[in-house]
Amino acid sequence: MTTATDGSGVEAMWEAVTAHRTHLEATGALERRRIARFLYEVASRLTTRMERSIARSVDGLTPDGRSPATVAANLAADLFA
Repeated sequence: MTTATDGSGVEAMWEAVTAHRTHLEATGALERRRIARFLYEVASRLTTRMERSIARSVDGLTPDGRSPATVAANLAADLFA
């Protein structure tokens, strides 16, 4: 147990932390976590940009006789062109 008031247990805690990191590195889990985090960050940033772009694209749209699916398909084609 680690106690902040007197600092007891800090060394044992640090040993547990470094042992855990060594385990993560040895099993490849640390690298897998880093890759997963990287992919999550990229996807999150892309999602944010796409949401903003979509919001700008639909701003002011009004029904014009086309189905929502057709309008969405046309907007998507424009966004990815």
